[in-house]
This record gives sequence, structure tokens and C-alpha cells, in this order.
Amino acid sequence: TMALAHVRLAPYSVLGSQLTLQRTIEMTGTQPSSSCMITDPAGMVFITDFGPGAAGGAAGAIYDFLGIRNAKAFPAPVRDAIKDVCDACYHKYVVQLDDGTSVERHCCHVVGPNFSEMYGRPPFPDQDGNVPEISPALETEAVGWLTQVYLNVMRQFVGSGLPHLRLLPVSGGIFAGMFKDVMPRLTFAALDAAFAKLTPDESASIASREEQPLIEMCIFEEAQLPAFAAALDAQLGANNASASGKREDPAVDAAPAAAEAAPADAPEPPTQLVAPPGDQ
Repeated sequence: TMALAHVRLAPYSVLGSQLTLQRTIEMTGTQPSSSCMITDPAGMVFITDFGPGAAGGAAGAIYDFLGIRNAKAFPAPVRDAIKDVCDACYHKYVVQLDDGTSVERHCCHVVGPNFSEMYGRPPFPDQDGNVPEISPALETEAVGWLTQVYLNVMRQFVGSGLPHLRLLPVSGGIFAGMFKDVMPRLTFAALDAAFAKLTPDESASIASREEQPLIEMCIFEEAQLPAFAAALDAQLGANNASASGKREDPAVDAAPAAAEAAPADAPEPPTQLVAPPGDQ
């Protein structure tokens, strides 16, 4: 079965570039191949109203790569599939190159939750410089939202039949809000939970592809790599500890053991914030 242990941390964006510690952009990876699906953390208003031509920054670079930078609207299947937060849609683009040839490029557009709007920005330090801790309940809610995001992306990946997926920390930038500093931990807790929610058939579909499946979590900023590497190691360590604990003491009641094993069952996204997201 596919699990978090199959994920590789990549020191570059989904397009292969990195913002270095010197604040220069270098091509430290490779451009996505024609068998790779990249993740686009799209803004809802660009999908529904403005189109890819209005997007800038990292999104603009992705749309350049997909050949839709000047398009007034996203393809109809993408607009039809993405109606709410957490919705995702895989689309295959055929891009005409300067030399007259064409190439297939694959993208999963997904709309992540805007935690800045939902929960507010990070709290200011108190007079002693201490930043108030985020409550575990709020973190659990955030993981629930992100789990739905990654689950929908993974299901689109299953349907694509492709062997290579480049993920990124959805809602990890200006959408992170109060969770900015803990986003590495939330990202891997949510991704771990998403893997656990795949059906055995979905998981087997990825694992059995002719080409060895490769799932990368792409980190654009070099400065963020240590935090994401530590968070991935911590989540894997927690998973291993839970698994070995269950093996060592088979008499332990199954229900508590399962609860320990998985921050996997993060709650469904709370419906009072937006309409309940549906799986794609």
C-alpha cells in the first residue's frame, strides 16, 4: 500500500526551481516530465472568474508551463469540477513548443482553504515576547481541511494513471494564517491521513504502475527545507512507534491502538465555515 514512507522531500518547486538562501532563483531540479502530474494550488476566484491570465507569481509560472498563461478561462472540465474549497481536478494539457512540436503536461488544480480568512492571522507576541500557542483543537481542524485537499489530489492522481506526482504544501503561503509556523507538521499529518483514507484498490493502483511511482513534496524555499525535513521525520517516527507498539502488545485493545496510529483520522472539515467539500 502507498504510505507517507513513499514520499520524497524535494528541494525545489513543482517546476524544478528553488529560492535559495541568497534569495536567487536557481534550477535545482528538473522540469516535470510528460509522465509527471504537478499540483497547482489555485485560487478559487481565478478558477471561477478571472482565469489563469490574471494570476501572478508562482501560479503564473505554472500556467506558463501549461501553456495557458494568456487564456481568459480555465478549461471547462476544470471549471465544472472545482466548485468549492478542497475540490481538485486533473487535466492534461497539450502545449505547443517554439520548435513546432507539442508536449503533454499534466496538472492537478486544487483549491486549498484560506486559513488567514477562516482563523485570522498569527497572534502577536505578548509583552515578554511569547507567542500564544495554537490550541490542539484548531490544529486538528486545520489538519482535517488539508487531509481533504490531499485526499482529493491523490484520487485525481489515481485516475490519471501517471507514475509521478509533485505535491507542495497547499495553503502553506499567504493562506497559512496563524498556522504559518506549524505548517510543516500539519502538512505531513494531513498527507499521512490522506494516505490512510485511500481505499486498498486506490493504493494498489498507484503501487502497481509500470514505472516505479514517485511522489514528491516540493519545497520551493531552501530556508524552509530543514523544518519540513524534521516534520516528515517526526511523522514517520510516530507512525513507526505506533506500528511497533501494536506488534509488541497484541493484547492491546484495537480501538485505542487505531486511534494512536493515526492522526490519520482527522475530522471532516467543519461545515460552518464553508459548504462541505466533496471528493473528486
